[in-house]
Amino acid sequence: TAENVRRGLSQRTAHWLLNERKLLGEVRQFFAQHADYGNPGQVRPWAWRADPHLGGCGMVMDSGAHFCDTLRYLFGDPRCVFASVRQLARWPLDRNGTIVEDAREDTWIATIEFESGLVGLWSWTKVAPGHSFTKVVYYGTEGCLLDNRDVFHGPFPDAKVILKDGSEIPMEQLQQEFLEHLGEAGRERLFPHGWTDGVVLECYDFVKAVSEGGAVEVDGVTGMKAKALAEAIYESAALGQAVLYQDVLSGHLENYQRPINEHWGL
Repeated sequence: TAENVRRGLSQRTAHWLLNERKLLGEVRQFFAQHADYGNPGQVRPWAWRADPHLGGCGMVMDSGAHFCDTLRYLFGDPRCVFASVRQLARWPLDRNGTIVEDAREDTWIATIEFESGLVGLWSWTKVAPGHSFTKVVYYGTEGCLLDNRDVFHGPFPDAKVILKDGSEIPMEQLQQEFLEHLGEAGRERLFPHGWTDGVVLECYDFVKAVSEGGAVEVDGVTGMKAKALAEAIYESAALGQAVLYQDVLSGHLENYQRPINEHWGL
């Protein structure tokens, strides 16, 4: 499994400030929300991602896989998920001159409760005309980590911490403090040769494991656990009720997944 986002400098810094430095105190809730309008009437080219048998479905499983891994990296395993996943508009696609319908969701709202007690709201839609917004905030007892680029790939380098007294600490400052905290050996372990690009680091991790032996940071099981969170969102929506993350991870619940498995003979 390849996963690049958690390896970035701002993501590593976020893990440190939340779990080791505990700058926000006890992290209790987060909100990751995006709404915009994508003009469903426009015909777009078909791609393999539009077929749920090939891609699993839409952005919950696509870019969402990165966020699911980041959530587990920052906060540990989820406990349960309650979600609504919908396609509110029809999205025509041109597949070699034939118009077909996109099967992917264009909207979801998911409440995720973690084993730690943390609860978060993750929502995304592209059928919200009139006003677009993106906001990602992680709240603790002492302040928050504010992020505002997208709901998939953060925290970003321009994020900032805002404490209860109103003081603000930019992510760039926290990154430097984190690098100093790591020391030379720690920096070489997480950012060998000074690299901070997540894709470069994931490739290096794989090549090093192959050439020298040992394990990669994000192995197949870790990747499966991230995907299981995305699957739990789909399973909850399919059943119309909250689902336990472990029931999805174990394969006990597969109402949404079953037709895909049957298609491939799994």
